[in-house]
Amino acid sequence: MDLSQLLTDLFDEKTLKELAKDKQVEPEKVTKVAQMGVPVLLEKLGINAQNEEKRTSLEKALQDHEDDDGSDVLGFLKRVDQEDSSKMLNHILGSKKDTVAQGIAKQSGLDMGEVVSMLSMLAPLVMGYLGNQKKQQSTQKDSGGLGDLLGKVTKQVKASDKTDSSIGDMLTGMLGGLFK
Repeated sequence: MDLSQLLTDLFDEKTLKELAKDKQVEPEKVTKVAQMGVPVLLEKLGINAQNEEKRTSLEKALQDHEDDDGSDVLGFLKRVDQEDSSKMLNHILGSKKDTVAQGIAKQSGLDMGEVVSMLSMLAPLVMGYLGNQKKQQSTQKDSGGLGDLLGKVTKQVKASDKTDSSIGDMLTGMLGGLFK
C-alpha cells in the first residue's frame, strides 16, 4: 500500500465515523487528530533515525511490523492492542508525548487523554506502513537507508492535500522547535 492510499483510507468518511463512534467523539475531531498526528509521528521517527542507538531499535521494530496488513485501515485500527500501541507511542515520541498531545488537543478540541488514545491507534498503523515500505525497499538495489525512507514519506505526507492550511501552519510551528 502506498502512502496516498493509506491516507485516503484513513480519512475515508466511513473510517472516520467508525473511529469517532468508537472513541465517542465527533468525526471532525478524529480527522484533526489524524491529520496532525501522522506527520508528527513520521517527523519524530525521522529524528529518532538520526541517532544510531534509536535507529537500530527502530529498524528492529520496523522489521517486526513489516508484515502487518494495513490494507483494511478500519479493521487494523480496531484490532490494535491498546497497551502495546501505547508503549509504541512512548518509544516514538519519548519525553515529547505530552507536549505533542497537548498541542493536538488544543487544535482538535479534545482532551489530552483522547488524543493520546488516538495517537496510540495511529502509531502501529504508521509503523506497519513503514515496515512494509522498508521491506520493499530492501529488495531494491539502489535503495537508501532508513533516513531516506522516512524523509521521502514525510515529504509525501506534508504534500498531501488532505491537510488544510490551518493545520499545516500549526504543524509547521509545532514541528519547528518541538523535537530539537
